[in-house]
Amino acid sequence: MGNDATIPLNRRRFVALSGTGLAATVVGTEFQTQTAHAAFTSDPFQLGSATGDPTTDSVVLWTRLAPNPTAADAGMTGQPSQINVGWRLARTYEDVRDNVNTLYSGTVIARSDQHWSVHVDVKTATGGGPLQPGTQYWYVFSIPDTSYRTWIGSTRTAPSATADVQVNFAVISCQSAATDTAANNGTSYWHGYDHLQDNPVDFMVQLGDNIYREGHVNTVPPRYCASLADYRQRWGWYLSRAALQRCRRSYPTYSVIDDHEVANDFNGAEIPNNYGTGSAGDTALNQLNWGLQAYWENMPVRGPAPVAPTGSDKKRMSIEKSSLQWGRHLNLVLWDCRQDRTDPDTATNPTMLGAAQVSRTISTIQNSTSTWTVIGTTSPLSTYWAAIGSDGQPVPAGRANWNAYPVERERITGALRARLDQHNGFNPVIISGDVHCPFASKVVQRTDPADRSFVATEFCGPSMSSYSGVNWTSRLNANPAIFAWMGLRDDTSGRSPQPQPLKGYLRCAANGSTFYSNYLVTHQTNVATGTVTSQWRSRTAVGTIGAVGY
Repeated sequence: MGNDATIPLNRRRFVALSGTGLAATVVGTEFQTQTAHAAFTSDPFQLGSATGDPTTDSVVLWTRLAPNPTAADAGMTGQPSQINVGWRLARTYEDVRDNVNTLYSGTVIARSDQHWSVHVDVKTATGGGPLQPGTQYWYVFSIPDTSYRTWIGSTRTAPSATADVQVNFAVISCQSAATDTAANNGTSYWHGYDHLQDNPVDFMVQLGDNIYREGHVNTVPPRYCASLADYRQRWGWYLSRAALQRCRRSYPTYSVIDDHEVANDFNGAEIPNNYGTGSAGDTALNQLNWGLQAYWENMPVRGPAPVAPTGSDKKRMSIEKSSLQWGRHLNLVLWDCRQDRTDPDTATNPTMLGAAQVSRTISTIQNSTSTWTVIGTTSPLSTYWAAIGSDGQPVPAGRANWNAYPVERERITGALRARLDQHNGFNPVIISGDVHCPFASKVVQRTDPADRSFVATEFCGPSMSSYSGVNWTSRLNANPAIFAWMGLRDDTSGRSPQPQPLKGYLRCAANGSTFYSNYLVTHQTNVATGTVTSQWRSRTAVGTIGAVGY
C-alpha cells in the first residue's frame, strides 16, 4: 500500500518484537529507594507495557502489575497497597538494554485502588522531561532492587507540524476474545495482531470495543461483568494475548471507547448522575463507573483516572482527541461517541457527541491546514441501511448509528461541505468501525437516500474478530454509496448462520499527494493458524472523494 507496503523490519524494531535482551538485570541504582516492599515470587509484568497519546514532545508509558492476570485478584493478594515501579527511557535499544546513557528515569507508585497500573507522562513525570519531535525512543519498567522488568519497548513522538513525512497507522476495533461455541473453547483468534507485529506502523488507532463486557462459559470470568473486579479480570484476560502485547509495547496507541467496554449500546447522558434512582439506574451507573475505571487502568492514556464531579456519583474521563497533528499531512480527530450520547428515540434534540465536542470538531474542520483531516468515529458516518423494504425505501440498521442523529450529523457534514466549497486544499477522510463489516464509501451530506452531495471518503475497518448474525448481503444492496465491500465468506465454525465479513485490521498511510488504505483480513478467526492477506488496497488523491483500487 503505497510507500509503506514493504517497510523493512529494522534491527532495533525486530529485537523489540522478538523480546531478546530480557536477561539483562536492573540493579536499581538509578531508582529512588523502595519504600513499599513487594514480595513477588513470579514475574509481575505479565501484561507487558504500552505507550500512548504521543505528542511532539511527550508520550505516556504504561504498565500494570499482575503476576496472574486472569485470576480474580490478578495474583496481587497480600501485596502492599503501594508499590514502587521504576521506569527508564533512552534513545537507543542498546542504551536501555545495557543501562547506559539513560535520557530520563524515575520511580512511580502503583496503587491498589488503580489496580496497580502505572501511567508515566514522560514530559511532566518526576525524573522526566521533554522529548524531540518525530523521534523513536526505547523504554523499560522494573521493580527496583529485583531482576523483574518488562520486555524493552519502543515508542515514538509525533513529528513537528511542518515535517514533510508520510504517516503510517493501523485502525483496529471490535476484538471479541471468544464466542459461546464449543470448538476451541470458543476462542476468537486475533490474526490481525500477528500480522501487525511484523509490519511496523507509526501508531495504532483503537476505535473501541477493546473488550466485551458480555460473558459466557468461554470468557474469563465466565459471566457478564457485574463488578469492578469482573471488569478488571476481563481486561487481564484480553491483555494476556502475546501478539497484542507485542504491538502495544512497540507502537504508541491513540484510543477511544465504544459501548462494550461499559455495556452494550449504552447512552452516557441517559445514565443518572447519582445513585438512588432505582435498580436500573444504579446498575447503569455502576457499569459506567466500573467500565471507565477499568479502561483507564489498562490503556496508555493521558490524563487522570475517571472522577465524578462534585455532587455527582457519575464518573467522567477525557476520551476525545480533538486535533492530533502528525507532521504536515495528518490532522487526526477521534470522537468520544458515548459519554454525552442521548437516546435518539426519547431525547428532544438527540446527540451522539454533545454540543461542545461538535463545536470543537467543526472548528477543526474550518481551520485544519493539514493535507488530510481524518475523523475517527466508532460508528460509520456514511448513511448505513439494513435493507430495502417492500416499499422500496431503506430500512434503518438499528438506532445505534449516525442515521439516528440526522440533525447533528448534518451539522458536521454541512461543515465539511462548506470547507470543501472553499477549494483550498481540504481533504477529509473518515475512519470507523463498530459494524463488523469492512467497506469503503462516499459520505453523503444528508441521510436522504437520493442525496449525492459527497463530503468525505470513509474507510470502515473490519472487526478484529467480532461476529454478527445480520444479513450482510441485504446491507450491501441497501447502501449504494458503498463502492468497495470487502467480501463475505460462508462461516464454517458454526458461530453464525449468515456469511460473515472478513476480520482483521485497516492499514492507512498519508502523504502530500495520496491517502492509502489496505484491508488486511482473514476468515480464519476460529483457528489458531489463520492467514492474513490484503483484500483491497486503494489510493485517494488530494482533491478527490472516493478511492481507486490498485
